[in-house]
Amino acid sequence: MSDAGVGALCARSAVMGAFMNVRINAAGYDDKDFVNNIVAKGKKIEADTIALEKEILEIVNKKIGVLSCGFPIVSGQEDDVFRI
Repeated sequence: MSDAGVGALCARSAVMGAFMNVRINAAGYDDKDFVNNIVAKGKKIEADTIALEKEILEIVNKKIGVLSCGFPIVSGQEDDVFRI
């Protein structure tokens, strides 16, 4: 189960790093329409990635069934588990 959570964290990092590189490289282009299009697509991918990471971590944390401090999850505390 933890492999799925770690995988989600790694995937998010990879997407964020790739998008940072796109933004850095896009700054050197003169075609502003192209740059705006690429950055808009990147922002969508970034937002989708963050949403998927959150969804995966919620599933993983519910399956694990304990808070990071070692206490069982009590109803209503689910949002306190591994906030990122």
